[in-house]
Parts: sequence; structure tokens; C-alpha cells
Amino acid sequence: MTNHATPLPTLGHQIRLSSCPAGKGIPDGWVRFSPNPSQRLCRFFMAFATAFGLTVLTLGVLYLPDYLMDYAHRDESFLAFFLKFLISAVLFVSLVAALNTIVRDRVFYVHPETKRLVIARCLTPETLHRAIPLPANLQLLAPDGLSRRAQLLIPLDIPTVLAETHGQYDDLTALKNWFETLNKK
Repeated sequence: MTNHATPLPTLGHQIRLSSCPAGKGIPDGWVRFSPNPSQRLCRFFMAFATAFGLTVLTLGVLYLPDYLMDYAHRDESFLAFFLKFLISAVLFVSLVAALNTIVRDRVFYVHPETKRLVIARCLTPETLHRAIPLPANLQLLAPDGLSRRAQLLIPLDIPTVLAETHGQYDDLTALKNWFETLNKK
């Protein structure tokens, strides 16, 4: 890790902290925040379960009337095909939704000295042009519902999710406190 004037937050339960190497148009001092593997896996399963439920509901609404009126009177081979089609559709949609959460991972970079923030999967010279000042008042949404998802939001016109965890959220609290400390300097 690089030496920072403001100590970095103590994380590790839900969010990983790592320094970014300088070079190729990226100055020294950037710190990367990303979810740990168990949080990624949790997001994967939550997206899979949500998509599975919504797909079953949608296909049920779309096909149940046809099934009751027409398909139920057909022979067993067609019914087996119809059941395989529905199961395949549900699994395909659920898997695509779950993989989408892995592709769109919640990663952000902070430069503590210049008080800049970049929300991007990879830090490049192009993404550095989208750097914004550190937000002054982050909003922490405590865990809700069955998923126990907590979120750290940037209060813009449309609130932007900076980080999220499932289960405990002590890393989000530490991050919020660290941002407040950086903004006071």
C-alpha cells in the first residue's frame, strides 16, 4: 500500500481494499474498493433467485391459459417438451441475470490526497476523466428484507449506489466514516 496522509479504513469483511499501481497515465495514490468473493457470490445467488421467480411468474401468466385450454389435452410427449421448454427458459433467464451481476461488479477508486472518486470496473486514463469530487454526504441504507442488502448511496439527482453488501454492513459504515473524515480535511 502507498503511504497516505489520512489512514485508510479498516475493511475486509465485505469489501476488499487494494492499492493501484501507477503508470500508463494513472498517477500514484489511487485505492481500489471492490466486494470480496463471498459478496460477489451472494449477489450472484440473489440475482439468480430474483430472475428465477420473475421468470416463473411471467411465463406462468403468459402460458397458463394456453396450457389449460389447449396443451393439457395433448399427448405426453408434447407435455414433456413443453415442461422442458419452460424449465430451460427459466434457467436461461436466471443464469443470464446472475452472470450480469458478475460482469457489472460494484468497484470504485478513491484518491485520498486529491479527494477524487471514480466509479469504474477498471482504472484507465479514460475513466480518470470521469472522476468526481468525493461526495460530502453519503447515505447509508441499513439492511432490508430477506436479502439483508445494505447500500452506500451518493445522493445525486438520481441516487447512485457506490457499494452494497448482503448480511453485515460494518465495512459500509467504516467507508462512510472514512469519506466524512477525508472531506473534513
